[in-house]
Amino acid sequence: KPVEEIDGIEITPERAEKTTINWYPGHMVKATRQIKEKLKLVDIVLEIRDARVPLASGNDFLLEAVGNKARLTVLNKVNLADPVVIEKWKKYLDSKGENYIFINGLDNKVMKDLTALAKKVLEENFKKNGGEGERQDRLRMMMVGLPNTGKSTIINRLAGRSATRTANKPGHTRHQQWIKLDQNVQLLDTPGVMPPKITNEEQGFWLCCIHAIRDEIVGPDDICYFLVNFLMDRKCQELLDKYNLGSYDDFGGDPNRCIDQIAQNRKFLLPGGLSNLDRAYKTILSDFRDGEFGNISFEEPPE
Repeated sequence: KPVEEIDGIEITPERAEKTTINWYPGHMVKATRQIKEKLKLVDIVLEIRDARVPLASGNDFLLEAVGNKARLTVLNKVNLADPVVIEKWKKYLDSKGENYIFINGLDNKVMKDLTALAKKVLEENFKKNGGEGERQDRLRMMMVGLPNTGKSTIINRLAGRSATRTANKPGHTRHQQWIKLDQNVQLLDTPGVMPPKITNEEQGFWLCCIHAIRDEIVGPDDICYFLVNFLMDRKCQELLDKYNLGSYDDFGGDPNRCIDQIAQNRKFLLPGGLSNLDRAYKTILSDFRDGEFGNISFEEPPE
């Protein structure tokens, strides 16, 4: 049924538009409610997004719940994104006056910069709201974002230890937990939360490709078809090299023929020599998520 209101926030007709890609299970409803309840306990909210889809990996519904609380947008996995497109996004976000930072969550060196920037944003927010903007000795942060955007990895880097478990699948974290980063800094980790509705099917497939949405929600066959079609349109050389494919001209623009040839080249075969397409789908998606096809960005800044 179309959602009209969730926790007092109205869902507009645009938000409620039906698509084939939606994932908002009960634990996410509960997590959204708990985030709103705990906001009063924190100084600043860190929203983790994926640098390959900087807007599509945001959650406007969740940000409405955050309200005027100081917020820093952390665009993770920059090591997997197209550096040329990233520069475009920096100009766009600067023009919007956003507080943001692009990071590689696996890089220890950027973590100090992240904490320092969070404190700076907090000070500026105090000044904006009439406060004196004095530096706070004690800092409490909350981390929110879509599933599988790398929140747990970032936390472990910030803490310098395995403070929370990581998993290569969305929806792994189910409970909030306080984590002590140092003597004066604490962080509240929250489960990944999707928007109640995804109103753009293409953006929904982007989120499937980066694994913010579980593969079984849409099906690995449809996700893989979308991904290979996207890579073929952009003449991705890494895809050809990875699977020893000749030329995109060999497939006549048909992703299914390309996927079938990948299965044959990798010897993913069923009895009779038929292609084991299920195995090919999973392998292609896994290789993409591991960065095997180079630096890929799905989303360009709005004009």
